[in-house]
Amino acid sequence: MCRYSDMDTMDRDQTAARVAIDRFRLFTQRFPTHPLRVLVDERLAESVRRVADHELYIARFYVRVEDYRAAIGRLDELLVRFPGTGVEPAALELSARAHAHR
Repeated sequence: MCRYSDMDTMDRDQTAARVAIDRFRLFTQRFPTHPLRVLVDERLAESVRRVADHELYIARFYVRVEDYRAAIGRLDELLVRFPGTGVEPAALELSARAHAHR
């Protein structure tokens, strides 16, 4: 399914996941009542979660190397672009830690 099967682990480039997200969203706009809609919605949510997990992974790296400004920027963007993905508690906790060190 449109680059979905090409997605890699969260510590790798997420281009395939981002392309899958775009294509799944296009599919849902063009075919809102298609029988595959439920499957597409599930795959879309999983793809979004993978990208959100990747962003959190990178933010953790920035905190580990003490680049708090980069971590805060990454986390702020994560919270705005990926609400409802389940990474919010970890992102907020990490953001608070990064702000405390800044």
